[in-house]
Amino acid sequence: MRRARAVRPGATTPAATGATKLCLERVRAERNCILGNNTSDGMSLGTTTTAVDCRVKRVPEPYDHVLVVSGVYRAPSDAGSKYCGEGSSDRRTYWSLVVANRTVLVCFTYPNS
Repeated sequence: MRRARAVRPGATTPAATGATKLCLERVRAERNCILGNNTSDGMSLGTTTTAVDCRVKRVPEPYDHVLVVSGVYRAPSDAGSKYCGEGSSDRRTYWSLVVANRTVLVCFTYPNS
């Protein structure tokens, strides 16, 4: 499994306004959590501009999962969740977003997995 290079959260993230950029940097930082909904097509991620408490006991509808940002990396040309694992023995399930004009790979997994 190849690993993408780490990027300081928000380092290459353009935004329309300073307020938006600040919010996106916070959510895209490692160990922050967002909401997700498991669908027949995979995981549908909630808004990535709002962080949630990773320890939340009840997830608001329509969501059914809390996902943690496991890494923020410089995106390779074929970026995807295959770059999110932490070595060949890592068996966790990952989801990913490629943002900032396909320059930043944001990886998600289940908290405490």
